[in-house]
Amino acid sequence: MPTTGAVAGAVAGAVAGAVTVADVPPAVGLTSGLVQRRTARSFSFQASDDSNDNNNSGNGNPNSSQNASSASSPDVLTWQKVEPQLYQRKHKRIRRFYKAQNLLIDRLQTFYRSFPLSLASSEAVPLTDDEAVHANANAGDNEPTTNNNIHNHNQTQPTAVGMALYASFALNVLLLIVKIMASVLSGSMSVIASAADSLLDLVSGTVLVVTHRLMNKSDQFRYPQGKTRMEPVGVFAFAIIMLLSSLQIMIEAIRRLFDNPDIDMGPLTLTILGFTIISKAFMAWYCRRVADVYQSSAAEAYADDHRNDVLTNAVGVGAALAAYYVPSKLWFLDSTGAICIAIYIIVNWLQTGREQLHFLTGRGASPMLLQELTYIAAHHDERIKYVDTVRAYHFGVHYLVEVDIVLPEDMTLRESHDIGESLQHRLEQLEDVERAFVHNDYEWDHSPVVFQGTRIIRK
Repeated sequence: MPTTGAVAGAVAGAVAGAVTVADVPPAVGLTSGLVQRRTARSFSFQASDDSNDNNNSGNGNPNSSQNASSASSPDVLTWQKVEPQLYQRKHKRIRRFYKAQNLLIDRLQTFYRSFPLSLASSEAVPLTDDEAVHANANAGDNEPTTNNNIHNHNQTQPTAVGMALYASFALNVLLLIVKIMASVLSGSMSVIASAADSLLDLVSGTVLVVTHRLMNKSDQFRYPQGKTRMEPVGVFAFAIIMLLSSLQIMIEAIRRLFDNPDIDMGPLTLTILGFTIISKAFMAWYCRRVADVYQSSAAEAYADDHRNDVLTNAVGVGAALAAYYVPSKLWFLDSTGAICIAIYIIVNWLQTGREQLHFLTGRGASPMLLQELTYIAAHHDERIKYVDTVRAYHFGVHYLVEVDIVLPEDMTLRESHDIGESLQHRLEQLEDVERAFVHNDYEWDHSPVVFQGTRIIRK
């Protein structure tokens, strides 16, 4: 069981810029017998000469068959998570540390159970028949993986995600027609406001549907990597529309605070709003489920929109009913509720727009994903001497990954190619990875790398 002192040592090492795995508990260490150096977003691994560095790694010799980097038996499959009751009374930083490590163990164990390493530790992971056909048809290194065993975002998304988008679009059209008819018949300001909200939803939905169609009709010659970046662009435009509509609702609500207009909440109005709440709640659940399964930001944006509509209509109905039945004391609740809902929607979509900007501007991956990528690279094949550099940054919703590995300088070109290509395929099996590039080298003590104007010094 890892101790608090060991965690403190690991945290202190991280602050100093180097973490020796001997200082990290075996259940949470990325590798055994390795030294990690982190500068900017680069990672360097080197076999440790420390004779005391023998946790889960035999004698610490990088050439030992028991070394943790052996492809035959990744240690992560034997790791055990720390039980919450053992750290729940510790400092919040320690709790956060163990929660993150437990999550990382879960992700790695799930990955290795789904895509096990080759049984022969001295060989790279063999290609499947589909991979071999694809590799022969596309002569050259680092060709994108397209076999059925590896996720393909452009092929798996259209059915489920498209159904969610088109169903949401059709629902918005239906609600708009019904609310316009109810507005003409009843003259209710609540129904008119609700119809205006549905119109805004329809305009925003049109943006997402058009974006989805453009993304799936990509010219492979004009757009070799597809149009997956169109999705965050559409969501960002969606966020702007929602912000502007919420500001307009807020302005109108403030005006009505001073005008004190009459409220008509008849049976037809309640029926329409009740149907809106139920249908929007169902679509929010469905779109959220599709977004979680297929990692679609368009479906997630629709789920957020439907959720906001449920909240808007529920609070609006409650506030309007109170103002309608107690006009002498609670006449202001209708406008006040609308202002509060508008503020909530503005804050929510500001956060959504900020997230989409991160997708479009190439924001770096989280430390957890970098740890996961580093572990997979270090344990891919026992002939990999060092994992020199690991970078991951947004390429749309998903990530583009760059990995530099160091192999023996006397290795043949064929062996080096097979190791690098199989590692690329393995990295592209991760659901968060859009594309992976693997660079093979024979030494790591070369000139410093210049990355976006920042010199990354390797000691």
